[in-house]
Amino acid sequence: SDVNSSLKTLGKLKYVGGDLHLRQTSIKQLGNLKYVGGHVNFENTIVEDLGDLEYVGRNAIFSKSKIKRLNKLKYIGGEAWFNNSEIEDLGDLEYVDSNTYFSYSKITSLNKLQKIEGTADFTNSNIEDLGELKYIGLNAYFRNSNITSLGNLEYCGMILDLSFSNVKTL
Repeated sequence: SDVNSSLKTLGKLKYVGGDLHLRQTSIKQLGNLKYVGGHVNFENTIVEDLGDLEYVGRNAIFSKSKIKRLNKLKYIGGEAWFNNSEIEDLGDLEYVDSNTYFSYSKITSLNKLQKIEGTADFTNSNIEDLGELKYIGLNAYFRNSNITSLGNLEYCGMILDLSFSNVKTL
């Protein structure tokens, strides 16, 4: 029998320098893990709780995952895929270093998120409030979103596409 199939916890593990792969495991929560230096893909995993995770160095994929809250996660050093996810609360997230996708997610507010270095795609999202978001490094797409105000947004580096959006005030 496969030894990994019975692994249910990461124990006292706090640091993974590279990528974290969790498909086909019995792990439901990350516990004490604070740092993943590479990519993490939660798509089609049974992980429900990020535990103490604060830092992901590269892409973080939450599409088709069971995770509802980001808890203490503050930094994503690559793309953030929230589209088609169960995520409802971005928790302490403050920074995403690349593109961020929100289509068909359950997120309604960006909370503490202040900076998205790449493109922010709000197309067909349920977001109503941009929270503390001040900076989008590249493009911002608002088509068919519930956002009515750009709130605290001060900077959009390239394309601001408000076509077919509900934005009423800049």
